[in-house]
Amino acid sequence: MVNGSLFLAALAEARRTGLAVSCHCDLNGENAAVNRAIEFAEQSGARLHIAHVSTKEAAEAVRRAKKRGLAVSCEVTPHHLALTEKDAETLETETHGKVSPPLRSEEDRRAIIAAIADGTVDAIATDHAPHTRADKQNGAPGFTGLETAFAVCYSVLAAASFPGQAAGASLIDLSKLSSLMSAAPARLLGLGSNADNVSAARGLVLPGFRADFCLVNTTAKWMVQPAAFMSRGKNSPFAGKELQGSIVMTIRGGSIVFDGSLQNVQHG
Repeated sequence: MVNGSLFLAALAEARRTGLAVSCHCDLNGENAAVNRAIEFAEQSGARLHIAHVSTKEAAEAVRRAKKRGLAVSCEVTPHHLALTEKDAETLETETHGKVSPPLRSEEDRRAIIAAIADGTVDAIATDHAPHTRADKQNGAPGFTGLETAFAVCYSVLAAASFPGQAAGASLIDLSKLSSLMSAAPARLLGLGSNADNVSAARGLVLPGFRADFCLVNTTAKWMVQPAAFMSRGKNSPFAGKELQGSIVMTIRGGSIVFDGSLQNVQHG
């Protein structure tokens, strides 16, 4: 946000109403924007969430803020955990490799993985952008990420089976990955165990919580073929790559909405 006074006033109002403010920090560059948002959050006392952290410096800024006791949280995306600017160049930086924030250096990629390992990162978010091929050809930023999100994260963080990862370099277990992709986001949104109404709570498999969960096969390896995606967007940067971990079934509100054995999505 360009208008600092307005941003500060919005944060103050958010604090008054008990809401968290989520920021996509890209004004004057991610690093400067993250530091500015944290500074304003400290002044206002508001809860701040930084979306799509992708640089070493931004992760370090969040780490420092947490150590100072500020109410700051952040998330990272699967594509920033697995890919770098070299992949963007291969895909063509201004078309099929374009995303906001952009894919970064290998040093940045390793830094945000380290930030997951040490607890600086609170959640993983897909930043799913189901653009058409024409959208991407015209420079629309973003990737289709929903159908590869779990497998990318499992391959990079838990199984260490993604190309380029050191064999046996598992950083987190399945329980921690599940928390980063379900329980933690629900909590940050006020929909976890902190929900006002337990019947609306989600992110955990507990009595009274809404039955939203996935069944996964952690040993299955599969080749990403975007043409088979259910999403209308086929612009995956992982096309042709082998991933480990597949979604067997998705349950939403107690109903099966995806059954991998049938390759069918039900709408209800």
